[in-house]
Parts: sequence; C-alpha cells; structure tokens
Amino acid sequence: MNTASIVRAAGLAAAIAAVPALAQPVMDGQRDSIYGSPIALQTNPTLFGDSGHGDCDGNDLGNPGDVVTGIEFAIPLLELGSPAGAIRIAAFVNGGGHDFVSNQVLAGAGLGTPNLGEPRTLDFNAIAGTQYVEFTPAAGAEPTIDGMLDASYVQIALQDNQTGFGDNSDGSVDVANGSELDGIYAVVANDTLYVFIAGNLESNFNKLDVFFDTESGGQNKLRGDNVDIDFNGLNRMGDDGSDNGLIFDAGFTADYYLGCTNGGDPVTIYANFASLNGVYGSYLGSTAPGSDGTLDGGDNPYGIQLTLDNSNVEGVPGRCKPGGTVDYANGSELAGLYGYVDTDNNKLYLLFTGNIENGDGGKDSNSGNKINVLIDAQPGGQNKLRGDNVDISFGNLNRMGDDGTGNGLILDAGFEPDYWMSIKTNNFPVYQVLDCAVLRTDGRLEDFSGFPLDYGAYDGNFKSDGVAVPFDGPLLDIQDGFTANIFCNYGPRTTQLDPNNPVDGLLGLYIDNSNTAGVTDSDVSGAAAVATGIEIVIDLDELGWDGSSDIKVLGFISNEDAGYLSNQFLPGLPASSGNVGDNGPTNTIDLTTYAGDQFAVIPVGSDPCDYANYNGDSTVNTQDFLAFLNSWNAREARANCNGDSTINTQDFLCFLNIWNSCR
Repeated sequence: MNTASIVRAAGLAAAIAAVPALAQPVMDGQRDSIYGSPIALQTNPTLFGDSGHGDCDGNDLGNPGDVVTGIEFAIPLLELGSPAGAIRIAAFVNGGGHDFVSNQVLAGAGLGTPNLGEPRTLDFNAIAGTQYVEFTPAAGAEPTIDGMLDASYVQIALQDNQTGFGDNSDGSVDVANGSELDGIYAVVANDTLYVFIAGNLESNFNKLDVFFDTESGGQNKLRGDNVDIDFNGLNRMGDDGSDNGLIFDAGFTADYYLGCTNGGDPVTIYANFASLNGVYGSYLGSTAPGSDGTLDGGDNPYGIQLTLDNSNVEGVPGRCKPGGTVDYANGSELAGLYGYVDTDNNKLYLLFTGNIENGDGGKDSNSGNKINVLIDAQPGGQNKLRGDNVDISFGNLNRMGDDGTGNGLILDAGFEPDYWMSIKTNNFPVYQVLDCAVLRTDGRLEDFSGFPLDYGAYDGNFKSDGVAVPFDGPLLDIQDGFTANIFCNYGPRTTQLDPNNPVDGLLGLYIDNSNTAGVTDSDVSGAAAVATGIEIVIDLDELGWDGSSDIKVLGFISNEDAGYLSNQFLPGLPASSGNVGDNGPTNTIDLTTYAGDQFAVIPVGSDPCDYANYNGDSTVNTQDFLAFLNSWNAREARANCNGDSTINTQDFLCFLNIWNSCR
C-alpha cells in the first residue's frame, strides 16, 4: 500500500470512528445511496410487459355491439311475479366467492372505471349514471336457447367500459380466460322473458350476478338473511351485521336473483335462483356450454333455462392500466438487485429496481404477476423445492415444488434457500402484499399427528397508507392439534419458535412502480439507471442468518400462480433468454441448465464511501457534496447520516467527515 492509500485509509477509519452508524435505507421503494453499486443487473429485455409503454388506448371501447355470443337464459314471467309493466335488471360479473365486483356492469359504470371491489361496501349511487337497465319487454319470436343472439332480441344497452376481469382470447365455446359483459338484449315470447347478455364469463368460476326489479317492495340494499344459495353467495354480498350490504341505485329494489358460474374439466355451467322476499331459492342445476339451456340435477320447478357460448374474442378490450406512477405498472421487469446488511440494526435490506404489474383482482385475490425471492442464509435448505412446504399464496410455493413425481424447481449448485418471499400488488384500491415462509431441508415442521407447526405468513396494506407493509398482526393461528394450515401476520420463523409472543415489524415491503425506463421489451442498457422498485427489509434473526454464512439471493418474476416463469431473473439469465416457462411448468425447470449462477451474494458490511457517493455515479466528488447539501436542506430522510432520526448539523458533519475521507 502506498503512502497516499495509508493516509486515506487512516482518515476513513477516523471518520467512521467519529460518527455513529450510517443511516438505514428509507423503506420507500427508492434506491438510497447506502445501497451502493448494483449486485446484479438485468441481461434480458422483459417479455412480461414494459411498464408505461405499449399501444394501450384508454379510450378504446372496441366493438361491443358486434358481439353475438354470450350468456342466454329464459325465465317464465310467473317466476318473476308476472310483471305487467317495466322490468329493471342489474347485472355484473363478480369474483368466485361473490366477494369482488368487477367493472363489468350493465348498464355500464363509465369509461375508465376500475373494478369495484368488495360488494358489501359498494354503493352504485356513488357512480355516475344508473347501473341497471329498464325496459318494457317487446313481444317477438321465441329465440333458440344456445348462447347466440337471435334476430328477435331487442337491444337494451351496450357496455361503456373496458373490462378489468381479463379480455378473452381463447375463442372456444366452453373455455374463456376473461370476463366481459358487452350488451344486454331481451324479448318476451310465450309468457317467458328471454335475456341475452353478450360477452364472456371466465371459466374459473367467476360469477354472473343478475338482479330483477319486477314488483313493488324489494331490497335496495342487500340484506344478509336471504336464502342460502350458492354456498351462501347471495348473502356474501349483503349485510354482515354491521349495517353494510351492496346498495343499488335509487329506484332499483331487487325482488329476484339469478346467478351462474362455470368451470372445471369438462367445463360445466351451474345456476341458482332466489326470491329476495325470503320465500324460496334453489340450485337450479347444471348444463354444458352451448347446450339448449336445460338444467339437470337441481330443483327447477318452473323450467328456467340457461346456457353460454364463450367463443367471443371481440367486444370491449381489457382495461388499459396506467403505468409510470408510484402505485401502478402495466408491465413487469427486474432491472437491478441491490442489498445492504445492516448488522448494527440486525436487518437485511433488498431492493429490486423495476416494476411489478398490478393484478386485476382485489387485495385478497391471487391475481397479478409475482416476484419470488429465495434467500440462503444458513446451512441446509432446499436446492430442489419440495412440495410439502407450508400452504401459502394460494398454493404457489408448493406449486413450484415436487408434486410427488420427483420433480421440483432445481436451483444452482451451492444455493439451498431456507427462506421464500412472494410480492404482488393489486388494482383498485391499490394494495401491496408480501407472503413468506421458512424452507426447511426436510419440509415443514409438523406435530406428532402430522399437522403443521410452521406458519404461512402474509401481510399487506393499502398504498394510500403511505408506509411499508408492517407485519404487526393481528392474525395469529395457534396449532390445536387439528388445524390443517396455520397462518400469521408476523415473521414465520420467529413466530414458530414462540407463537404466544409474536414480534411486530420483523419484515416490511414497499413498492414504487414509477419506473418507465430501464429494461424495455428490446433493450437492457438502461438497467443501471433505474432508481425505484420493490424494497424489502427482514430482521436477520427472522431470516435465520447464522452470522457467518454468505447471504445468497435469487429473485424472479412469475405469473399469478407461479406455474410459469418469465425471463426476468436477478442475477440474470444468459442474454437472449426467452421466458423460462416456455420450457414447461415451474416444477420441471432445472436452472443448472442455464449458464452462470442464478444467485448472488449480498456483501456483509458496507463501504461508507458508498454513502459518500451520494448521487450514485460511482465517483466521490463535489457533485456528491452538493447533492447531499440539497438533500440535507430539504430535510430528506436519507440525509440522516448518523441514524438518530433527526436531521441536523450532526448529520452535515457526519457526511463531511466521510466525504473528505473518501475523495
């Protein structure tokens, strides 16, 4: 070492000794200077969408009036109270548990309206216009029930909004991968009301909920004591005892209800009907797509018919999601991996710069792409993912593991993760979620009866809260010797050790989705410039770090159920790699067949000169001093150099000492 280097090293040591520990990263999804240089950068353009770009047109309504296939049903007027005048109908697509209302409403919620969410808190009066149709049915020729639009139908209304429940692209009669309601048509023949709703109902057991106002009285706000049909799905939309319940527009009081859904293999349609006067309700039966609407296996004394044809691929397009804001991304990419091990405060910070696309579902759904993070922080773990880990993320973790045939995602030699995380964000209102689990060499811990002692852990919060996901409860299941799966809103490793004394705040997550540059669908040259993304913090004891092992990390983006992997891995796959999922389901993938190591080591301990390089350009100079001075004058959190939570003269002196020693 030459004399100048000795003097610099001595000065730096003195500077470090003269001030407290450096500030921690601020949990805001932004790249703080303390992270230093990237540990890994992306090597492949994203094939999962380039956020903020593309040909999405938020004003495009497609051609809903041209759709001639969809859901068709026939109800004897006697079943609707024998209405003599106008009939009112409110129809919408709902989630599989009748628990998340889409933006596909007839008659329309207005262009740009996102999915409407929790039905019990939904008030249609808060949406412009009326979300029902009113018509005096015209008499005409009897249509053929087959899920196709007949000439005798009269158009009542067309959709005025892009779908937030997926734009079907399948084209077959029985299967749909999206839901939309393009228009509603009606005609009366032989004392029967025939209704045709153009569009699709996704074959994942999404629900079509149809309400009729045909007589005096009825429910403007859905009660919670209606008849129990469809696993109490009707009451899932009504008052749960806290004076809530779905509220229709003024002037609409529901008297009758018809619901249908479809799914399974082969795809089967199921239908239910109820009077909202509390008199009766029943499961009507089932039928096949494209049938004549005859429902078998239920209680259907009046002969209601229902069928669907899911072949529509036209109509309204999928909702044009905004991109380039803190809350919203319409594509997914991983640009860079940054890490900081804060041994003074016993925390690991990880930042994946880039984006994760918002899912269309609600906060409790599994919709949307996922960022999966695997961490190896102690001896042992799983080099090949097992299929008997805890049940978490709607089965996503075990879906990547051995299904009993000896398969399972195989990782690179020397990488045996013992901790897993999954990150997602959903749509309206925007919600961010972190799921996590311990990965043990021999699978989950169990009691003598085979019931789990390990926890599936998760927590989330609304982005409008403005803070990181807290992991502070209240959910905490206690294994009683009979519970198939246990869950908590705390760290899973620490909670398993002492479930009666959970510890708050051992994990955190914050997503800043504002990046629109970095990795595009054709170029990776801007990866190093991305300064926002997905930031995670975890307590080192919760992680299980033994204090000496390397902390190794792999992050990758998957589809919503983790069964299909993108090409967005950090560290990156070999250049020009396509989506890994093109080679098969996740539990059949062997990452050792890809050149290089798909994991990176997070350095333990930081170089204070990384903090002195305040503007992140890898050179400590006057520009860094000026950047810090501006930040310090603005009282930005990252200017808290000495970590005492107060920005004052001591922070200025702290930075000046380090900066002088690092030049």
